[in-house]
Amino acid sequence: MLDNRLTTSTLFSDEVQYKVPHYQRRYVWDKTNWLTLWENILAQLGLEIAGDSDDKFDLTFLKQCKDSSTEKVKKHFTGIIVVRKISTGAPEIFEVIDGQQRLTTFQIILCVIRDILKAENFTNEAKGPQKLITYTFSSEEVYYSLIPTDYDSSAFNVIVDGKYGNLITQSETLNHEVLESIKKQLTPAGNPEAMSQNILDVYNHFYKWIRNYWQKIPDEKLGNLLAAIKSGFDFAILRLGVEDYSEEIFESLNATGRKLSDFDYLRNNLFLRAGNDSTDFYKEYWLFEDSSQQYTFEPHFWNTDNQKTFLRAFLIANLGPYCFRSDNVNPLDVYRKYSRTAGGIKNEFKQLMEYAKSYQKLKKDIDDPRRPIHRYVQLCSDLSLNCLEPLLLFVKHKDGDDVVDHVCKILESYLVRLILCFGNKQDTNDASYNGIKYFFEKAIGHGTFNVEEFKLFLSGSGSLKHELEGAGGKVYPDDIKIAETLRQIEGKDPYLICYMFKRLEHYSQEKNHTPWEYSPPTVDEHSSFLVQLQKGGILDNFNKLWESPLR
Repeated sequence: MLDNRLTTSTLFSDEVQYKVPHYQRRYVWDKTNWLTLWENILAQLGLEIAGDSDDKFDLTFLKQCKDSSTEKVKKHFTGIIVVRKISTGAPEIFEVIDGQQRLTTFQIILCVIRDILKAENFTNEAKGPQKLITYTFSSEEVYYSLIPTDYDSSAFNVIVDGKYGNLITQSETLNHEVLESIKKQLTPAGNPEAMSQNILDVYNHFYKWIRNYWQKIPDEKLGNLLAAIKSGFDFAILRLGVEDYSEEIFESLNATGRKLSDFDYLRNNLFLRAGNDSTDFYKEYWLFEDSSQQYTFEPHFWNTDNQKTFLRAFLIANLGPYCFRSDNVNPLDVYRKYSRTAGGIKNEFKQLMEYAKSYQKLKKDIDDPRRPIHRYVQLCSDLSLNCLEPLLLFVKHKDGDDVVDHVCKILESYLVRLILCFGNKQDTNDASYNGIKYFFEKAIGHGTFNVEEFKLFLSGSGSLKHELEGAGGKVYPDDIKIAETLRQIEGKDPYLICYMFKRLEHYSQEKNHTPWEYSPPTVDEHSSFLVQLQKGGILDNFNKLWESPLR
């Protein structure tokens, strides 16, 4: 049901509580969003910012844009807030499906106004915004108008309780060192990551802007500013019922603020479909938040980029490389295809968790010089074969570390031999990936990966040659072809020559699992490499590193 438009005052004053569910993304608005909202607030007062500064809201940078005494300023429509009732007691509690960024920002602005008024000893005036932040029933228990995500709660709570504002208003300067000192005083002991910096930053920015506004017009006691915030902004409230659990809600909303990522949409969709089980599933399976206690190697591993690449890798590892036939394929559409065969919502959560653990381990191993996969994958990446992460995730999840290391060695050997024999790196990469992708498509379809079959396939053994070439791949060059090519090494790719020599040079170190770093060659080194690569015995060394698959 879509309610008539509500102002900020009526939105927060009906003894209701808005609760942001645990599965929602954290507060992500930034200075660009805050500045836009601040300009909209000033517009309600008939003011606008002159010049390009976004920091100085004083007499120089504020000007009257219209005569507010003769021309009524139109209310600003702030978008739709989507909620679902989860408690009918006192207070009524509504789960926030969409709108937490706006609700959180307005709550913090009200806290800023309250704190400035209290610091200036206008205690009665400070009660106005306070009534929209918290309220008390007959039991005298204090309720917050808004409950944020677990990640944001520590910072939000110290702001709502006035602890942060007390320290801010007592400080003569608010440079970086002072703000960090205040944060440290309020941070829970032993957990420096527990205080959301974004939540503190929105307070800091609006405190600075509103403080400067106060200094410009002190006699108003922020009355006009508070009135503009309370009545100058309209919200439309969409109240969902149980029957409205629909994934289309998120995709059809044209809400203001930062656009949701594909992973945000997926998360919201999953937890909505989980219904009453959402809390249990979150605790048992969900490890994509910084606050998660499960299997996390570093505090911020699951950033937006890693979520994006993991989702794509997860889908390819379950459906095969051809599920993304072009860059324009929507990952959510692909996920819907996966979910139809996943065996239910609980299994979807379980599969995501298990693959996420494998993905974290894969990324950690790739960054660890002591791991063979680091050497093989990094060097393959240096040669532009960089599309294998989802396929390696499939192998790692199904068969473990040793098989991944073996596959990486095969892939490196295959690529080095192709580029050495056929010369054009880009064409060779495309051809090699086409063949590899075809084999993995079949393996993922069967749910198993066989290393020996993979080697036979790349070598074009028997009838597999027609299958490999039909997929657009090229047959693994044998030792005879390599020997012929090494005798004509001077015309080959300088990068490949350097790469080969460096690998041969450090072969003994690699056997002892000693890490080393590859560095591009100088002109003199390249000439030296050519001479040394043509010396007797080089073929034996070459085959130790880049063996033929049929050996």
